[in-house]
Amino acid sequence: MAKTLACIVTDPVGLYATPAMDLIEVAKTFDSDFTLTYSGKTVNLKSMMGVLSLGIPTKAKIVITADGEDEETGIKQAAPLVSDFSMMAVDLFQRTGKHEFVFMNPDCISHSPTSPNHLYQNYIIDVLIPGVKDELDIKHPWYRNIDDCINKTNPKKVEYDATQIDYREA
Repeated sequence: MAKTLACIVTDPVGLYATPAMDLIEVAKTFDSDFTLTYSGKTVNLKSMMGVLSLGIPTKAKIVITADGEDEETGIKQAAPLVSDFSMMAVDLFQRTGKHEFVFMNPDCISHSPTSPNHLYQNYIIDVLIPGVKDELDIKHPWYRNIDDCINKTNPKKVEYDATQIDYREA
């Protein structure tokens, strides 16, 4: 049975190329069929042209549907639940060119207002401006040290969930 997720686009410019590509890349890693519905029109979520053809603006309600063998895992990857994590780690490599991690407790960050059990897809950690601001300034709720994150935020324990294990071969 297909799994669906309704959410609101919160990016100020809507679902433009960069966040669309992030979502498409997640969908493409699964065998299930993924669709995206907006304003009565449904497109293949694995197609950049299809997604961009919808012209999805900010504050638009969209519905993501996954249908297939790995649909439950797929829908969780497309929009992770706050309760799925006791702590999150983000690799800053694409921003800094070095594999550096920052950590945070998902209970300490804002969640989707239309789907409060889900995390946003994107969070701003800090902004780098080459030649002006070349170093990241990591502030709460983000921590450079995992021990600091644990000691200062007391993350909850999360039960093992087999749907979070990715058994696909590379």
